[in-house]
Amino acid sequence: MNRTARLALASTALLTFAVPALAAPALPDELVGVWENIVGDLEVILLPDGRAFVAHANASSAVKAEPGTCRLQSAKLLCQWLVSGPEKLDYGVTGDEMTLAGWIDMRRTAGAGAAPTTYARRLADLQTDAAAWQKKYPVGKPTLVNRKEDPNPVRTVAKAIVYTSPWLQFMDLTILTRYYQDPRNLNFQREYKTFQATEFFFYPNGRFVHTVTLPKGLDAAFQPTYDMTTVWGRYDVKAGGPLEGDTVTLQYDGGKAETVKVLDGRRFLFQPSSGVVYTNQDVKKRP
Repeated sequence: MNRTARLALASTALLTFAVPALAAPALPDELVGVWENIVGDLEVILLPDGRAFVAHANASSAVKAEPGTCRLQSAKLLCQWLVSGPEKLDYGVTGDEMTLAGWIDMRRTAGAGAAPTTYARRLADLQTDAAAWQKKYPVGKPTLVNRKEDPNPVRTVAKAIVYTSPWLQFMDLTILTRYYQDPRNLNFQREYKTFQATEFFFYPNGRFVHTVTLPKGLDAAFQPTYDMTTVWGRYDVKAGGPLEGDTVTLQYDGGKAETVKVLDGRRFLFQPSSGVVYTNQDVKKRP
């Protein structure tokens, strides 16, 4: 698809693209435009009807770009992003300068006239990127390849649609700093790194496993130890578009059921019950 066609598609998406939750009323003129922070690694686009787009260039942001909606509530900017979810921000505007969250200094680089075109271009690029990623992780009928560690491999959803890759892994990882008392010097504490992680693995036979790894402490050699809990279940995918993503129904073997969203080229999983965004662990190479 050439760039003209992609921009035409995005222009249509300006009217039809659906993002979660908020029905956004018009934003005041003082907020409308394309905003960039001083160091140039954050761009926020705000349109008069409340549609929005944010792009991060800094390495610490797992979600590099996403559309959403924004509106004012109690003198705050309340946004609902496609992947990251809700965000409430303090803001202050003086002319073409804005402060977000009390410390992020932004400047307006384009006004209301140019903002829709910039929004369309950013959305078109993201749609193309997400479509390429989505193709890396196709869906289809289950294949009978069981995991030996699965206690109930035959418990699957009848006529399920599944992810057909050898597996699809999503993780939420947090690195933690902890301390222990030096046994050779009781007045001194030493620092060490550990982690906690929650993961989903989806297998092509229609089964999934959910694991939680939590730090336990240190062993006799002062190496970190962990506790892990593992829960298996079955799943079914209702495939969606590249950006708005798939709706995945999870049925745990213990009886619990929930629905999660796999978004943005199947690069992220959002679990509404916890509010956690998990990152696909197989996106190191571009499609």
